[in-house]
Amino acid sequence: MAFAIVGALSLLAGAARGQEKGTDIEPMAPETAWETRRFSLLAHLGLFTPLGLAGASGNYAVAPPWLLEVGIGTNGSSFATAAGSRVRLTFGDYLATGMAVGLAYGHVPQSCSGGFEARECYTREAVPSAYADVYLEARSTQGFLSRLYAGVLDPLRPNIETTLLGIRTAGLVPYIGVALGTAL
Repeated sequence: MAFAIVGALSLLAGAARGQEKGTDIEPMAPETAWETRRFSLLAHLGLFTPLGLAGASGNYAVAPPWLLEVGIGTNGSSFATAAGSRVRLTFGDYLATGMAVGLAYGHVPQSCSGGFEARECYTREAVPSAYADVYLEARSTQGFLSRLYAGVLDPLRPNIETTLLGIRTAGLVPYIGVALGTAL
């Protein structure tokens, strides 16, 4: 709230100074490809991602650096859903990096013991999880998108002991994924 007030006062002061000096206001810069196409659809593939092994998501850029994202996917035996927010820093019209945070709901990998053998399986019930990731995204002039992302998924139930490829991860599940899609 304080940032909004300070920002608004700065804009008003800048506009007032421009009027006092009698200078013309400069025309706005043309929109970049990130700003003209605000909605995108992506197909995801990954290991232990919030959308499972495969999924689809939709993104909407509320403002150029801020996106809202919702998606649905599967881990092969059940469905997963996720909703979150992304912040991106663009480098020209074709490259961006950023981070995401959100909530997911689905089955997470955990340690299952059967006799003398320990194996990896998914939780019996879907559980809510929080996630955070970083990503690198590229966009073509035609609107084709590719995103590489990696992060951690944290089940919001403390009694779940998670594993990744047989290694206990103290509740956190690291993930990596790739998404391909188009901006509309």
